[in-house]
Amino acid sequence: MREPNNKFEKVFKCSRQEISDMLNRCMDYVGNDEMISGGVTPEIRSRFKWVVTEMLTNAIKHSGVDECTLSIKNDAKSLILEKEDVGLPLRLAEPDGQKHISWPLEGAVLPVNFQIYQNGVESLLLTSTSKTNAVFSVKEIGDGALPPVSATLNEHFGLLILAKAADEFEYEYDAQRGINRFRCVFNLKNN
Repeated sequence: MREPNNKFEKVFKCSRQEISDMLNRCMDYVGNDEMISGGVTPEIRSRFKWVVTEMLTNAIKHSGVDECTLSIKNDAKSLILEKEDVGLPLRLAEPDGQKHISWPLEGAVLPVNFQIYQNGVESLLLTSTSKTNAVFSVKEIGDGALPPVSATLNEHFGLLILAKAADEFEYEYDAQRGINRFRCVFNLKNN
């Protein structure tokens, strides 16, 4: 059965052995000029590959489920990569590891602004304007001073990869259905 031209959707079995096959399927789809309109440059393909790899790895490490759904939607302006699962909601720790934030944001005073990670050159920030979402961004700080290694370094570095590689990166938690949705948007270069 042929995929519609503007959407790719596959179930990923959360296993390290499955990463290569799913990554290849995604990259074949993105590299197919008949499927994608709008100018997927080599630079976009490279960033897209980093994001797919990180999302699949995170599905294995953090979701706590056996499978998730990966979809790619496209139009002439953007590629939208989404990973959905019914696993554990996103949970983040401040750099000192003492304070945690998780979804849904019960009792939080909105908006929530949270520094997740910083490496002396850039800072990974989170902004949440509702109890169910989070928008990630990277701020260049450029002071060059390396912070002490924190307990959250390894876990949150992947989020930095997603935020830097995608043009937009957000998380949404559907509490009624128990669905985690990670969405990365890549703006296409129209010819």
